[in-house]
Amino acid sequence: MNTKLGWLRAWVVLSAMWVIPCAVFGLAIVTTEIKDYRLPSAGAFFTWLAITAFPPAFLYALGLSIAWVIRGFKGDGEPK
Repeated sequence: MNTKLGWLRAWVVLSAMWVIPCAVFGLAIVTTEIKDYRLPSAGAFFTWLAITAFPPAFLYALGLSIAWVIRGFKGDGEPK
């Protein structure tokens, strides 16, 4: 996985492994709340969305920042 495309593929696979189960579980919770006519179902939906989307987005941003730092130190040993 020395290429950027390889790392991107790995990130997509790992993100899918996180998002798909969270999506199924979250939709089950939201569907149950809507079915029971509970008022705060929109809050549950946005909580589910935040929990589902945050880890992949955070890891992608972390990977980009690490790649940026490594790219900056390549060459003569000083950041560009």
